Amino acid sequence: MNPLTARSLSLPLALALVACSAPPPDSAVDPEAGRVGVYDPRAVCVAYANGPLFRDWMAELTRRHAAAQAAGDTATARELEASAKAQQARFHEQAFSGADVDNLLAHVADRMPAMLAAAGVERLERIDAPRGQATSTVDVTTQLVDLFDPDARGRQWIAELRQVPLAR
Repeated sequence: MNPLTARSLSLPLALALVACSAPPPDSAVDPEAGRVGVYDPRAVCVAYANGPLFRDWMAELTRRHAAAQAAGDTATARELEASAKAQQARFHEQAFSGADVDNLLAHVADRMPAMLAAAGVERLERIDAPRGQATSTVDVTTQLVDLFDPDARGRQWIAELRQVPLAR
């Protein structure tokens, strides 16, 4: 082998050996993560359930149910009752167990970019989501709650539930 070929192979080989002997990067540290807005999904659920968006949905459901009953359409009335019961069960999972609230966040999706920008965060994640140690977080739960405009009773419940850590 000529000296030029030996030299040109030694640098890549040395780099490969150094790379193989180095410890793997810590996957828990993500210096590129930027600032992340975190939120308590239970608070989002309670805010939605005690705000005008839910009241409007419930009023429409009630109107449709009454119309179905008045028309003697028991099948539609039962479907609407089942829908209300399913929503109630989902609310319980979301409010008490921290189940996914993406369906509720969709109601305010058009206002979230401005809220995130005002909070100085790049993205939104659940407060209990795993993330790297170097990830800078800002709790934006209150700002999210405000987007749903819950009544005073809902805000009180949110304050109480926020005293209890969200189980991972």
